[in-house]
Amino acid sequence: MPTNTLTQKSNYLHILSSYLLLFVLGFIWGIQFLANKIALRTLPVMTTATLRALVGTVAIAILSLMFSKTSKNPSLAKKQLWCKYIIISIFDVVIPFYLMNLGQQLVSSGMASIVLSTASIFVLFLSGIFLSGKHWNLPMIVSVITGFIGIIILMLPGDHTGSSFQGDLFLLGASLSFAVAVILLKTLPVENQIKSIRNILFSASIIMIIPTCIIDKPWLLTYNSSAILSICFLGMICSGLAYLIYLKLVHMVNPTFASLCGYLTPVVGVILGVIYENETINTHELVALVIVFISLLISQLPQIISRR
Repeated sequence: MPTNTLTQKSNYLHILSSYLLLFVLGFIWGIQFLANKIALRTLPVMTTATLRALVGTVAIAILSLMFSKTSKNPSLAKKQLWCKYIIISIFDVVIPFYLMNLGQQLVSSGMASIVLSTASIFVLFLSGIFLSGKHWNLPMIVSVITGFIGIIILMLPGDHTGSSFQGDLFLLGASLSFAVAVILLKTLPVENQIKSIRNILFSASIIMIIPTCIIDKPWLLTYNSSAILSICFLGMICSGLAYLIYLKLVHMVNPTFASLCGYLTPVVGVILGVIYENETINTHELVALVIVFISLLISQLPQIISRR
């Protein structure tokens, strides 16, 4: 078989696997808003966030024992890596989990999924500033401006049946924090990604567990089956498996591509909210969602043109 044919086949499989992982990731993160809403009916904000991180840590630790390779990094390199893990855990888990839970106490799960989809816009903006080789071009500038217009429309006062300005601000803060984490994830080594996710979740759990015990006293809380199942799903699937897929995409392609799961996430979140929570979404929110989608599509124009 000619070398060119093998190369084309390899490129095709790489693209196919990338989009398949992106679809799975968007679907998983779309479900998380409904699961989070169910858990928050019974459990406090900090307890929900901490238990999610702890369950995710255990799930990834088991996978790490099964599949990860022995690290050959010198002790100094390990110390530097752990500093990165701790910093990333703050932006990728501690801050966004807490802000997401605060926001979801005030807004519907569908609305929360729409607001969190703006993380893709923040990733695009931060990539142009901080990532080497990612230079500003006209589609990128137009995309960021369009995206922020969508955010402004989403935040405008009006008749929001499933939203509140304060809740939207909490969720936007979580979205920005996730975007910062995406940029930082690019600094981690490509090899042994399972161990990286395990260490990030472990660092976050250690940071969160002490204030949670002091404030919430989780051993005194009542846990029902719905809350327990939701926490297990959030930890094992949405934090464990999904973060592993996300990091894989960041290194397989780039952070901007990985963030494109924002196309699917709000769609899944809104549909599940309507079906299972009897939520409604108004024209105002749909317009904002469409504008955010358009901004993401504009950001991909150079790649679409180059493939032709």
